[in-house]
Amino acid sequence: ITQNISRYVIDVDQPPYDLNRLVLDEQSQSSSSFCYTSKGIIPLFTSNQDWLLAKKLSLSEIQRRVKEYYFPYHEQIKQIGNSLKEKNGFVIIVHARSMCSHGKAIHRDTGSIRSDIDLGSHFAKSCHKDIIEFSFEFFRSSGLKATMNSVHSGGFCNSIYGKPQKKAHSLQIEINRALYMDESAFQKHEKNFHELKTLLFQYLDQLAALNFS
Repeated sequence: ITQNISRYVIDVDQPPYDLNRLVLDEQSQSSSSFCYTSKGIIPLFTSNQDWLLAKKLSLSEIQRRVKEYYFPYHEQIKQIGNSLKEKNGFVIIVHARSMCSHGKAIHRDTGSIRSDIDLGSHFAKSCHKDIIEFSFEFFRSSGLKATMNSVHSGGFCNSIYGKPQKKAHSLQIEINRALYMDESAFQKHEKNFHELKTLLFQYLDQLAALNFS
């Protein structure tokens, strides 16, 4: 499943009714049913701490994004996940994300050089330990530096879809952008990109062969 819009439009890895009050225009603030948090589904800043909004948003605009982008994405995960679980007796959901090569000012690891691959499992709560161990060893043996729950232990998706006791496993994989692109120029390195793509498909094929029913 691919989300074809930027998370700056709406972040599908946040709870659906969480919102930073600063996103709303003045007229909408008094009528909103959202729970106000410091982050929320509409980001205020980029990872470089640049302000994102040209103007504050109306409640109706935010509700439109939730209806058109947020819920359809999660419905697809639920439908496909339930179908695979019914067919195989279990399901493994992999959330693939990209991360910058160094922690930025907005991150908890500001200035730190990041690993090639960071596996997020909510500290072994969102998937079976064998999935974590297999994934870690796969990437390590492929010549990549792998870490676990270092950059991010997993977001909202991991927490709601990862229920190992119910045979539903969820693992987040953060992929270092420096592996396949020039971050400063925002240009893809074709050779590196295709090699990484091939490796990831090999990983998924081997992961799919595991049995957790």
